[in-house]
Amino acid sequence: MVVSALSESEVERLVAGLQFTVTATDRSDSIKPYAKHLTQLPQLSPRVRAFMSMRGGSELAHVLFPDAAVILDQSRDEWVREQMLGMITQWAFEGRWGWSAALPLIEKGYSYGLEYPGEIFEFSSLPHEVAVRIRDRPSAFPLYLVQMADDVLTERVKGRVKKVGETAAREGWL
Repeated sequence: MVVSALSESEVERLVAGLQFTVTATDRSDSIKPYAKHLTQLPQLSPRVRAFMSMRGGSELAHVLFPDAAVILDQSRDEWVREQMLGMITQWAFEGRWGWSAALPLIEKGYSYGLEYPGEIFEFSSLPHEVAVRIRDRPSAFPLYLVQMADDVLTERVKGRVKKVGETAAREGWL
């Protein structure tokens, strides 16, 4: 077993790291008290950071992955790349990343054959200008974003359509 091959100091370091990870990723607390320590963890592999992020949520992921775009582009680990795509997408919907930065990365991730495996956001939170960009190049984006873009644009058109009966009454057609 791998753990049995570790020295006593390595086991202590492993246990301390696990305790820190569990504490820092407890969803009931904010990560703000730990942010200083978390920024000192770039030596952790992207896979370990992605796992920590799954447990700790978007706020923790944002601290752990200042290099998300690079990892999405360069990692050979498909699971990690999917996690990066998901985080970037989520950050765009949350407003942590601007859509102008996120959309090209989502497109690039999709061109690699990656799809965001997580929750689907409410279509109304997709900005109109982003929906137009997706509509203009639907084959470049994941289907759930194409559907969201279509929903956003359809709702906008619905809001502008005037009922024939109201127009007829107002203009005295009948």
